[in-house]
Amino acid sequence: MTPRKFAIGLIIAGGAMFAGTVIANVVIDPHAVFGTKIFPPANANQRFVVFEEWRHNRASVDALLFGSSHGYALDEKYLAERMGVEGLNSQIVPGGAITDHVPILSYVLRHQEASGRRIRKVLLLVDIDSIGGYPCTDVAINCLLPPQVTGASRVNFWWRYLTAVKVANWRSATRRFIAGEDNPPNRYMPPPGLDLVADAADVIAAEGRPKDGHAPAGSKLRQFSPLPVEPTDAAARVRSHWVTRRPNLDRHFALLEKFVQLCAEHGVQLTVATTPIERSKLDSFTPGDLEAVRERLNRITDLWDFSMPGLVSDRPELWIDTGHYKPAIGTMMIVRMFGGSAPVFPGFGRFLPRLTDPPKSAAAK
Repeated sequence: MTPRKFAIGLIIAGGAMFAGTVIANVVIDPHAVFGTKIFPPANANQRFVVFEEWRHNRASVDALLFGSSHGYALDEKYLAERMGVEGLNSQIVPGGAITDHVPILSYVLRHQEASGRRIRKVLLLVDIDSIGGYPCTDVAINCLLPPQVTGASRVNFWWRYLTAVKVANWRSATRRFIAGEDNPPNRYMPPPGLDLVADAADVIAAEGRPKDGHAPAGSKLRQFSPLPVEPTDAAARVRSHWVTRRPNLDRHFALLEKFVQLCAEHGVQLTVATTPIERSKLDSFTPGDLEAVRERLNRITDLWDFSMPGLVSDRPELWIDTGHYKPAIGTMMIVRMFGGSAPVFPGFGRFLPRLTDPPKSAAAK
């Protein structure tokens, strides 16, 4: 083979591999950005997906919900009903942080009025156990914000998705397609036909359990069995990573202030709430640290606080895992904030007016 033929063959092989990669990414669409919808996405970019949902439905949107995957437990239909809005758009995304929420809110508020409908209400869920850490915004390919929101190069955005070699994602999507599976759910889905109010009522009814941890006779809930608390060394690592060394804490609180300011400037009624924290995770933090973070948040805005220890923290049957709670808790949160007929644990959730007095501790500064 002559050098010329070898070079031509190499170019053809490289071109074929490039073309195959582009075709696979567009047809299989593992990140759900091209909208082909032939294969179930293996690693969807939910930031892009929910933004596109708003863009296509903005003429009917008058309220927004922001938060991380913890917010999936809030039933959007019930939440919209209790908030008194007609079109609630959820911007809940896995690993969602204030670094995601501010750019989206700013863009939506600037462009929403062009549709003839303004945003009236916003609910922001804040995870005080992770704020100030390392957000995944624009880090991984499935966490990129839409380029029109960030002002980044659209060519670069689409080029990354066209040329990404994701063999594992292609294989996973193909297997699900062959198996006839639909798009995988991106949230915890309650059983079909579940009555949210009745479900919360059943949880409250089980509160009569004795202190030894046994559920009352006839309860539908499983016996109390505390989720394992992390060993001391693991807990120390958690504290070191998320608490003592929150490298982005000041930046994130500055963004929170901007979020609140944007709502005020556009006449949006803002509700801010902290998300519940499961007991074993609570026990992994240095005493007083979460309280200091909450106090700092409360100096920016009025706050519904669901984060501190309480009955829901100690009820493993109410948790999917140590980071995600089930709809029964989500329903109680909605009722506490916006009213409703579902019963709520006594003392669960308290409204804290914005603090204006001097900080009580140096940690809150």
